[in-house]
Amino acid sequence: MNIIDNFKELLIAILDRNPFYYYILKNLRIIYVETTDRIACVDKKFRLYLTKKFFNLNKISQIKILEHEILHLVFKHPNRIENLKNMYNVDEKIINLIADAIVNYRISLDIVRDIDGKSYRAINFGILMKIFRNLRRYGNNIYKMSLEEIVQKLYKEDFEIYSTGEEIEQIQERTLSLRGRFKEYLDINEVVEEKLMEKTVIQNGTLYEDNEENIEEKFDNIVRENLYLLEDKVLAFQINEMYRTKINWKSYFKYFVYSNLRAYQRLSTWTKINRILPGIIPGKRCVERKNILIGIDTSASVSDYDLKLFIQQLYDIIRYTNIILYYWDTEAYGPMFLKTYKDVKIKTKRIQGRGGTKVESFLREAKKHDYECLIIMSDCLWEEEDDYVEKNLPNKPTLILTLKRVPKIERKDVKIIRI
Repeated sequence: MNIIDNFKELLIAILDRNPFYYYILKNLRIIYVETTDRIACVDKKFRLYLTKKFFNLNKISQIKILEHEILHLVFKHPNRIENLKNMYNVDEKIINLIADAIVNYRISLDIVRDIDGKSYRAINFGILMKIFRNLRRYGNNIYKMSLEEIVQKLYKEDFEIYSTGEEIEQIQERTLSLRGRFKEYLDINEVVEEKLMEKTVIQNGTLYEDNEENIEEKFDNIVRENLYLLEDKVLAFQINEMYRTKINWKSYFKYFVYSNLRAYQRLSTWTKINRILPGIIPGKRCVERKNILIGIDTSASVSDYDLKLFIQQLYDIIRYTNIILYYWDTEAYGPMFLKTYKDVKIKTKRIQGRGGTKVESFLREAKKHDYECLIIMSDCLWEEEDDYVEKNLPNKPTLILTLKRVPKIERKDVKIIRI
């Protein structure tokens, strides 16, 4: 069996084991390299290099190594390693060693075995603390540290040497002695530096289909779209913190509503209508309250916490507009007409749904109403294709607040915010 067929079998095995890694892997450019000193590695241009040693491993070890390399890209380790190297004048191979330990801890990678039964020890925090004794004082807290924090604490002694004016060569000698002593751990998963020998492209990758511009942005979108597939929820939370949008979605939600109502009404003022002399002292009040349409996804994949979070936002806008509200899963439940705080409190209590996710059921009902703007709150795991949803969305300003997947909708009147 050639390497391409072997890799295709691996893709199927990864899809069955953990789809998150599969959907990232199929977008990367995969290159086979005729070299003997490494197993696999990645670079800053989101290319994955596999060697002869990799294809000599057993299938479980191959899958673990692929997960390992993908997490390097997800955590942006190639760029972070280069930044740390320039910032702290730190040996790149030592930083890569720490990055490997962080990734291996996340995926529980301890031993790598080849098809002949020979095993290789994967770097972990236990080995790190044997190599760098000054890390022992941090105990279990080291597992919670980022790459930058560990490097800073590791080289704290070196900063003191710099401050006392001692020669930089002493630090370099110390680093080289560490590399010589623990060479067996440093040979795995290093950054490619020398000219590569004979190469075979196993997979071109969809990241490079149009052009090589904005590859990092494309990769980030792929991670966000497929993060919900990651079974390890602790790891998923950590990645989500790295990739979450910088926009405050609650503030944008209110801004979106107010900006689409501003042309039709004057907001209420601090004074009320005088009940005794309404004609002489009329005060100010809204001339007209326009409608907005909101559809909240109540399928089984949306948690009670998320539903509560969505519904709480209705209190912020009910003062200025009327809300036509639908709950929907495979069917649409409603409409509920909300005009006051009391309406929001009473009518939203009974949650209907908890089935599948068919946004078509809600879009069908949306055609029956007159409103100024549309808001959809969902995890966007609907059964329909994104192209179908894009074509059937009404020609109104639309805001989609998504919990998990980011749909591929490119209409100019549709804004998508990931919560």
